[in-house]
Amino acid sequence: MKRVGILLNERDYFLPYVDWLFDNQKEIGYEIVAVHTSNKQWAEQNNIPTKLIQSFDDVIEKSDLAISLSYWNIIDEETIEKVPMGIINFHHSYGLRYRGRHSATWAIRKNDKIHGSTMHFIDKNLDSGKIIDTDFFKIQEFDVAEDIFIKANNIGLSLLKKNFKSIIKQQDVEYKQPSDDYFSSKESDLNHEISLSFLNNTDELLQEIKALTYGNCPAPFINIDGNKVYLKMENYDSGVLNEKQQ
Repeated sequence: MKRVGILLNERDYFLPYVDWLFDNQKEIGYEIVAVHTSNKQWAEQNNIPTKLIQSFDDVIEKSDLAISLSYWNIIDEETIEKVPMGIINFHHSYGLRYRGRHSATWAIRKNDKIHGSTMHFIDKNLDSGKIIDTDFFKIQEFDVAEDIFIKANNIGLSLLKKNFKSIIKQQDVEYKQPSDDYFSSKESDLNHEISLSFLNNTDELLQEIKALTYGNCPAPFINIDGNKVYLKMENYDSGVLNEKQQ
């Protein structure tokens, strides 16, 4: 039976991935042996067994295959090679077109018609390893960054369900190399202040508002004489998404 470890950031949107991995151990034939997270209390509150919450090194040393769910550090090549079957990551960008952070924001800024998620193996570079599977959805006219992220996250979960058994069973999977044509964001955090120059073009202003509207992040704003004037889409309030049916 294959041993699986999980590198988990405390992000609620990845809990359906964790639940599915725990629920399908017997049916597919693997055992979760260790889970590493930076917030043990959060993990316990979300029903991750206390005995499985261990260190990063434990996950690497005990696992035949590891799963990264928004893990917050770049993993070096020597460490990756210690995991016999590799480390799988889910990056919310179709075909790894956008690498780094804020891919939903950049999809809007670059007027993309589609966006998605990619299940891939980690290598020494950022979001560039062999692609296991990728899928997309069409971006709707009034989708904001959070809408796009949620849809991409749902696709990532479907990719996990579709492909994980084949990987565990080490069946033939046709891996793909990511394209050399990609965009990489160097920003660790977005600046939510919108330049006053956008006021001269309502289409560009709307685009930037949509690109910067995301959950609990600061709402986008313009600065007039030292005063922040916040801009929001319908169903949002100060950057906080109202409860929506998913």
